[in-house]
Parts: sequence; structure tokens; C-alpha cells
Amino acid sequence: MILWYKMKGVDKMELKDEDLEFMSFDEDKPKKKIKHKTSTDDSFNETLDKLDEEYGDKNCSFVDVENIGKTMLSVLPKLDFEKYRKEMNKMHVDVYENPTTFQITESMAKVQQYKNRLSEIMIMVEHEYMTRKRVNDILFDANQAVSKQSSADKRRGEATLRFPVLLLKLSNIESFRYEVTNVMNNMRSIGDTISRQASVMQMQITLGEYRKKMPSEFNKTSEGEEPLDYKSGAPELTWENV
Repeated sequence: MILWYKMKGVDKMELKDEDLEFMSFDEDKPKKKIKHKTSTDDSFNETLDKLDEEYGDKNCSFVDVENIGKTMLSVLPKLDFEKYRKEMNKMHVDVYENPTTFQITESMAKVQQYKNRLSEIMIMVEHEYMTRKRVNDILFDANQAVSKQSSADKRRGEATLRFPVLLLKLSNIESFRYEVTNVMNNMRSIGDTISRQASVMQMQITLGEYRKKMPSEFNKTSEGEEPLDYKSGAPELTWENV
């Protein structure tokens, strides 16, 4: 099928591949847009397999290693850190001083929902962080092998001069990784606090059920079962008054 592109009032102009709208040559048929496939459409594993076929059995040069690293970084998903930050800033869970069972249930559901979302974000962040870190290590090690500098510091400096942007991007993803980890840890702490509140409430309900029994059914084995000392001015209750 012959493919062509058309724009209103324009016969020819310079366009990028992604700006072209490909249509069927037959004007009578409905125009069906065909997606222009680029290298970023390949999945991470597919790209890795292609690189393995091309360089797997080859003694790579420094240029080959650099091309491999840049190719792997090019297929990483584009993470919007600011969008994730705004999303995490809205993750708020109320912790009440004397919660009801409904409030505890609601708070625990929110905590679990936020933890699930944070886990999704962390998976994507870890994937990019580990890939960038490994690519940087490979490039710096390869530079050490081919560098003509006399000392390790000079060789490290030479690699920094070659790949300053890669180092900055690695620092950026590493910083955001710490942010997500801190929010996740805080959410876990909140979940633990609410769980303890639920446990205390369960103990209170259980003790309330016990106090409906007769005093003769209790075995006094500790001071915790002695009558309470009411310091509010109210008369002290005994088991006969229950």
C-alpha cells in the first residue's frame, strides 16, 4: 500500500517522523492513522536481547560499551518525579487519639492503599536506579581500561569529564529513591501505630467482657486485678458494686 501525508494548505514542509500523519492512499476509505514505530517502542528485555545478539560474542571496544550503555538508557521509561512528589504529598492518614472501630478500619485501609501505590512507584524507581548505576559502573570501568592517565584519580576525573550528565542523572534518581523510601517507612510506622491502637481496643473490649463476670470467677494473681484507685473524686468501686 502506498502511504503519503497531507496537511491543510501545505504541500511540502520539513517535519519530524513523529509529526507525520500516515494515511491510506484511497481517499474513499476512512483515514487510519498508523503509529510510527521508534526504537523506544522496544521493551527493555527486547533491547537487551538485540544487544546480546550484536555484542554478546564480541570483544567490545570502549565505543561499543558506550553505545550499549546509551542504548539501554534510551529505553528506560520516562519517570515524572514532580508528579510522583505531588502524589506522595497528598498521602495523608489520620491517627486519632481515641479512635472508633470505623476510624481504625478507614485508616488501615488508607495505609494499605498508599503502601500499594508506593510499592508500584518504588519498583519503577529501583529499575531505573539499578540500570543507571550499572551503566555508570560499566562506563567508568571501561574508561579505566583504556585510559592513558597515570593515576587512578586522573582516570576517574577523565571519566567524569566524559560522562558528567550521566552522573547527575544517577544522583537525581538516587535522591528520589530516598524520598520514596522515607515516605514508605513513614507509612509503615503509621500502619504499626494504628495496628497497636486496634490491639489495645481489642484488649479493652475483652476486659469489658471479663468485668461482667462475678468476682468469684477471677483468680487474683497480680495487683492489676485489685480495685482501681479513682483519683478524680468519684467513689471507689468494689466488685460488689459491679
